[in-house]
Amino acid sequence: MYKKSNSFCWKPRPRLLFGRNEIEKVKDKISSDKKYKKIFDDIVREAESLLTQSLYPEEYADSIYSQHGRYGDPANQVSKMGFYLGFTYQVTGDPKYAEKLKEALLYYINYEKWAGRECLDRDPPWTSELNTARFLFGYSIGYDCIHDYLSENERNIIAQGAKRLGIDPLLNDWYLPARRIHSLDSMGHNWWAVCVAEAGLGLLSFVDKIEGAEELANQIIKDFEQWFKYKGAILHNKCTNFDEKGAFYEGAGYTNYAISEFLYFALAHKNLFGYSEIAYKSELEKIANFLIHSIYPTSKEKAPNILINFGDCYVYGNFCEAARLLLACGVDNSAIRWYLERQEPSYSIIDLVYEENIRAKGKLPPNELETSILYKDIGLAILRKSWEIDSTLLAVKCGYTWNHAHADAGSFMLFHEGKPIIIDSGSCSYSREEYKKFYCQSLAHNVVLFDGKGQSEEDIYYGVKYEGKIHNLIETKNIKYVFADATGPMARYFSRNYRHFLWIGNVILIIDDVRAYEEGVFQWLLHYEGEATCKDKEIVIENNDSKIIVRNIFPKEIFIEKVEGLKDHDPDTKATYFSFNTASKGREAKYITALVLLDKNNKIPKISPIEYNEIIGVSIVQGNLITYVYFNERADGRRMHQNSNNNVFGWETDAYILLLTKEKTQVDKDFNHCFIVYGSYLRKGDKIIFDSLSKAFVDFKVDKSCMEIHIEGQDVMRAKFSSEIKPVRVTVNGKIVNFKYDGKKGFVEIVN
Repeated sequence: MYKKSNSFCWKPRPRLLFGRNEIEKVKDKISSDKKYKKIFDDIVREAESLLTQSLYPEEYADSIYSQHGRYGDPANQVSKMGFYLGFTYQVTGDPKYAEKLKEALLYYINYEKWAGRECLDRDPPWTSELNTARFLFGYSIGYDCIHDYLSENERNIIAQGAKRLGIDPLLNDWYLPARRIHSLDSMGHNWWAVCVAEAGLGLLSFVDKIEGAEELANQIIKDFEQWFKYKGAILHNKCTNFDEKGAFYEGAGYTNYAISEFLYFALAHKNLFGYSEIAYKSELEKIANFLIHSIYPTSKEKAPNILINFGDCYVYGNFCEAARLLLACGVDNSAIRWYLERQEPSYSIIDLVYEENIRAKGKLPPNELETSILYKDIGLAILRKSWEIDSTLLAVKCGYTWNHAHADAGSFMLFHEGKPIIIDSGSCSYSREEYKKFYCQSLAHNVVLFDGKGQSEEDIYYGVKYEGKIHNLIETKNIKYVFADATGPMARYFSRNYRHFLWIGNVILIIDDVRAYEEGVFQWLLHYEGEATCKDKEIVIENNDSKIIVRNIFPKEIFIEKVEGLKDHDPDTKATYFSFNTASKGREAKYITALVLLDKNNKIPKISPIEYNEIIGVSIVQGNLITYVYFNERADGRRMHQNSNNNVFGWETDAYILLLTKEKTQVDKDFNHCFIVYGSYLRKGDKIIFDSLSKAFVDFKVDKSCMEIHIEGQDVMRAKFSSEIKPVRVTVNGKIVNFKYDGKKGFVEIVN
């Protein structure tokens, strides 16, 4: 037991998620406004249904030998009862709701444990799991709501039971120095947040019954900083929890779970102690933006927002619980309100209590957010045509593998015209053998295999040693570009495994540069949703209104094979995917694949292959524009002590990839837009187009008297760009900069 503090004057109950003032406001609303009366009637109906439910005997909960058993059913039941019966009792004063809740609270403390049997057989034994936390949530909220209905003896019995079965096991397993068995390095993802947060909520609810509960709850809220800021560990192959921009490595689904449980605790802590601001507000604001970036808004009534679903995230899942709680806690985000209004317009209890924060303020679509974002710490890039409904979204994953993060380094998905069309295979029940044998493995993702093999099957358990990286995301008015390096996760087969995405108008080019240690067959995988027809080297995929063409351009000799996989969240149903196989064994492969985005208004672009002097590439004709994309094979590592100098139809360069766009009527020496991947110069005859002593990623366009440049490379660079006249303005990476102009030589010089 802990020494009790008497330093605080406690508020009357209820006082955790709502207080007497909030209850009175709700009463006023439902008595004076039919809208709120209807909302509350729906809550009452839910409470009424709980009155008729039988409670689960422990024999049922413990009938399956696993870490969770069947404890989820009683845990979810008492959790819901605590919230709905407790709130309805507070608003109506009808004792039948309190009586049923009291019955449940007194019943479930007769269990021997609130965790599956298998946990106890571990070394050391676990005495708690996620269901323990769920039980305790119901007890914490329920006790707070019917405190006045309970006798002092009943309060003591319930408090002792909640402490014995919930608070103590959670604190001993997850937090307290004398007994703790878990660390942030072993289980510091969603489990740690859920278990420790609910233990903290329990301490706040039973603060008058547990000595030292106040001090311990305060310490827990402080120690959550370590969870938010955990950066991974080399020895245990662990990655950061949160990217610096707020992305959680387990995806939006588990962000919703972990953050919601934390926010229940943090909201109760704020309410109980009267703080003006929620703890970790700056971190929560970043997380809110990440959640918005994780959605694809559609015009479909049944699925108005679908989720980017790498790993164990469900494409048709949602984060409404986290959205409500973020807003309730004072994270003022109009895009979150917009999402919630579209996804779940009906009110919950939290909506009714915190309506001013959640529903009454502005609801604006996220048009002000960037259309492309890179979460570099976890290897996730998201690119959009726009934030309009049913627009096009490309997501690329190249990061970490462990647990809920699958073996998907270099994989991608595409949403178009309101539907997923190039997909992740998804997930299924974790207890099914197909989960680890198929869904978690490379073959379930849009990656390149070698002789049918991908990442080590052990990565999902032991963690990948060398994670993938996304090194660059560049978005300008002219192009969107991503460079993903999946070499590390495939290092047992590949010395190079680079994937480049170039989004040009209605065409997305994917360039794969792969080299193996031994000869073998390369397989380029494509998972899709909808109907697909394959003819020659082209696949047409249709999913209702969404339609794309997937066209293989290189290698010239390719064999397209249909392969049998499994449907998302339905391992009993087969699903077909495609494998683009090299026709013969080799150590290297250069894939150039075009994704052509179709709608009812645009014409199919003309795409033609290019081969010239150790150059492969394509020309793309869209409307009045021609884009040439050249891949310089001399820059693929075959020349290391010599530069990768090449001549591309008169263009001299050492660039790895060169892209030039011009109007059809322009002469060959002219261009509107130039994009260079890893190049130090571009020349045409005696004219310097671009020059830098070190190689860089460069996008530039001259528009009359304005020069727009994007450049990424070394920390110290001096670069020159051709300009026949002195520009009025030069912008570099979106900012106006000072520059030098050499009129005689005709170039602009910038220094970073």
